Parts: sequence; structure tokens; C-alpha cells
Amino acid sequence: MAGIEMVVAVVFIRDYKVLLLTHGKDGIWKFPGGGIETPFETTVFLDVAMAKVKKELGVGMETRQHPFPVYSIIDGLGGRKELIILHFLAHLIGDIKPGEGITDHIWFPIDELWKVHKGPNVETAIEHFGFIKPN
Repeated sequence: MAGIEMVVAVVFIRDYKVLLLTHGKDGIWKFPGGGIETPFETTVFLDVAMAKVKKELGVGMETRQHPFPVYSIIDGLGGRKELIILHFLAHLIGDIKPGEGITDHIWFPIDELWKVHKGPNVETAIEHFGFIKPN
């Protein structure tokens, strides 16, 4: 297993629906965001999150809370990866214009998330921010 990867994920919630997107052919619904390519010492994570949202959705964002970190291990085609995902709850600013590589996006009803093939961090983050009641 290689070193730990840092990732930002932006959680947009409106009318008890969460904005999820897909890119590539994996068919997994995810939050906007992605990996951090710059060295950690020079990274402002909020700036990275804002840049990823602008690139993927063509919109701005305004954060609503401090980020929520999640540690995750993902098994994929490239092997096993360790991730630390920083989730930002944010307000969307502007109209969505999907960027290159985004195959679809949807405002998905939170109470129907069980129906969709999604990243393992989706429900954890939504629960943390108080939109799903813990079991």
C-alpha cells in the first residue's frame, strides 16, 4: 500500500437532496472534489476544494462549517489506497455547468441514498452534518 492520499469532498445539500456526480466509467456517485496534488505544507485545503468545485461544476461555494475528516481504505483496480477525505459542507453559488470528465450530476433525495451505488464516505459525511439520523 502506498502512502496516504489527501482528498477534498464538497457536500452540497438543498431541500434534503444532496448533489452527487459521476466521472469516468466507474458509475460511482460521489461528492464534487478530488485528490490534492500539491505538497501538504503549501496546501490550503479550502482553496483546493473551491478550485475542484469550479473545475467540475463551474460554480462557486461558501462553506457552512469546519471540514469533517474521514479515514478510508479503498480497494480498486490500482490496488488498495488509504485516504483522508476532508468534507466541506457548503452553499452552492451559481448555476451548474459540468466540466470535462463529469458524466452526470444529480440532486439525489437523502432518504433514497440506499438506491444508488455511491462512495463509502457519502452517508458518513451527510450523517455527520446532521442530515441523516444515526442508526
